[in-house]
Amino acid sequence: MPHEAPGTGNRKTEVVGRGPSVSARRTALLLGIPLMVGAGKTAFAYALAHPRPRFATAVVNHGDSQSTISATEKLSTVVSIEVGTQVSGSS
Repeated sequence: MPHEAPGTGNRKTEVVGRGPSVSARRTALLLGIPLMVGAGKTAFAYALAHPRPRFATAVVNHGDSQSTISATEKLSTVVSIEVGTQVSGSS
């Protein structure tokens, strides 16, 4: 006599891994396809109403960089840091 798991008795056991029934699949398709078509139409309408930005491109010129700074008032520091050195040990 084969050993049975406790509590199983002679009851029928459910087959695992069969998936949804045919009617559940049909319902999912009947609801899912119109929802996906509607989402696609909405995304397409949004894309038409909000065009992507256009970018201008230009050729890069190689050469020396130049910059000019001008000021009309007296310049002052924002943060001052004191820098020093200390030597220890023998030479």
